[in-house]
Amino acid sequence: MQGIAHALETYRLKFGSVPTTGFEAVLATPPVDRWGNLYEYSSDGQRFRITSLGADGVRGGQGEAADIELDVNNAGLTEKLQATVAEASLR
Repeated sequence: MQGIAHALETYRLKFGSVPTTGFEAVLATPPVDRWGNLYEYSSDGQRFRITSLGADGVRGGQGEAADIELDVNNAGLTEKLQATVAEASLR
């Protein structure tokens, strides 16, 4: 997730906003989480959200099946969010 967020932030710096339609403008291949499921992406052009639906690939769940979300506003990726992403990626 952190790598995806970094790519989106780089895109934002270059073009002034992030894509609203998906990862295609930023990444050559669709990103998948560690369980092989596609990440979900949503954006209004400034704020963006990246979501992993966990091991089961469906909303909700606990433990390995819990959703992991990264929500970034137009101020960019903060150190706290970076730490949250790093922690979530260790699960």
